[in-house]
Amino acid sequence: MIIKTFYWIVIIFMIHTPAKAKSWKEIIQKRIFKESNQVLCEGDIYKTQNGTSSLMKEVIKAVNKVKNKATVKEKFLFTKGHVDHQVYRSGEEIFYKMEKMIEKAEKEVLLQTYIFDMKSKSSKIVYNGIVKLEAKRKKMKAKTPVVVRFIYDVEGTKLITWGDFKGIKQSFMANDHYTIKFPKKLDPRYVRFEVKGYKHINLLPGGHSKTLVVDRHMAMVTGANFIDYHHVSEENTPMGSELMVDHGFVVSGEPALGLANEFYTLWHKNMGKIQGHAVELGGNVKVDKMYPWDELPYPKKEINSVIEFLKGNKVTGPILVGNVGKDSDGRRRKKESTVNPQNAAFRAIMKNAKSHINIASPSLNSL
Repeated sequence: MIIKTFYWIVIIFMIHTPAKAKSWKEIIQKRIFKESNQVLCEGDIYKTQNGTSSLMKEVIKAVNKVKNKATVKEKFLFTKGHVDHQVYRSGEEIFYKMEKMIEKAEKEVLLQTYIFDMKSKSSKIVYNGIVKLEAKRKKMKAKTPVVVRFIYDVEGTKLITWGDFKGIKQSFMANDHYTIKFPKKLDPRYVRFEVKGYKHINLLPGGHSKTLVVDRHMAMVTGANFIDYHHVSEENTPMGSELMVDHGFVVSGEPALGLANEFYTLWHKNMGKIQGHAVELGGNVKVDKMYPWDELPYPKKEINSVIEFLKGNKVTGPILVGNVGKDSDGRRRKKESTVNPQNAAFRAIMKNAKSHINIASPSLNSL
């Protein structure tokens, strides 16, 4: 399995035989809507028997050639862990799963997104998970808080909430506890909420990752932003409705620790014209006072809620999982900006796949 944290998927195309069509539309009509196409992902094509497939070996080889461009340390590029059987589809499944995951936290919640709409259903669901977590910690008379760290992309969020953004920025100065307009102030004895806004030097690139990591042991990678178009029904959708279909994938064990590393790479980014920076907007709490990033997992005896929660899931593993993200690069259409683990993994898959390639992304562009 390959984790990538930049764009996710909307098109599926088959590569059984060379294309003879004259246009992309003809390729789609011949290969996607043809009833004789085989069922995707059926059977063990590579005969791995839970080992590392020849395809994954080619991906590892390609990624290792550009590992210096990775968003995680080398030891976190490929790790063994478990993958949830269920693929979470649409805002309802993705964000309600996030809510349950957050409620189980004992130490730390790491959450990042590109677009954060304060009024969206997505935000309300995740907020509810944080409130439930606070209530649980209060009821058990916890002696230390769970730290919730949240990064959102400033430009991506402004595109959606520009009308409110100026007023919200002013409210940052009036509240030294948190900087997002949640309906209630969280008690820092039970939940410590830390926020950073990521700002790239250029307009188009941004912090495009959407991940949730709980206690460095359980994580979700998704393409869904905190915005209402993910909650529009796919069935009988009214004409003119804005609908975005995305997916979420849950992993546990070492891959989650690797995703924590990816989160903290952005969290600690504070300079660089090409890659942008993360900033504290308007007087948030002093970050990193509790649970600083030390690249270590939490002892399992200290994260019992997460361990118990995962026992009910049907999973595959342990299997090798790749964390092959890429930095936001401000240089458009520059050859050197294309050299990164994400692109290396894609090329290796395209070159060495035996049967078919499935791509799912809400956007296919050259930015």
